[in-house]
Amino acid sequence: MRRAILVLLLIFGAGCTSYHKVTDLNTGKAYYSTDIEQKSSGAVELRDGRTGNTVTLPSSEVQNITKDEYLRGIYSDQG
Repeated sequence: MRRAILVLLLIFGAGCTSYHKVTDLNTGKAYYSTDIEQKSSGAVELRDGRTGNTVTLPSSEVQNITKDEYLRGIYSDQG
C-alpha cells in the first residue's frame, strides 16, 4: 500500500511545473520561464518562454506566478 501511494505521489509530483517571472533589475525587462537555475555567482540562468533562448541575468528579481500569469506574459505584446 505504501509503495502504491509513493508511486502516485511521484507521478503527480513529476507533472508539476513552476512558473516564474524574472525581472532584469538593470533594464526592467520581464522574462517568463519554467526553467531557471541560480548560479554560484548569484546570476540567474533561464529559458525564455517567449523565444526559447537561454538568458543569463547577473541582477534579477524572481517571482513565482500562476500558469495563467505565465501564459499572459509569454503571449503579451512587449511593444
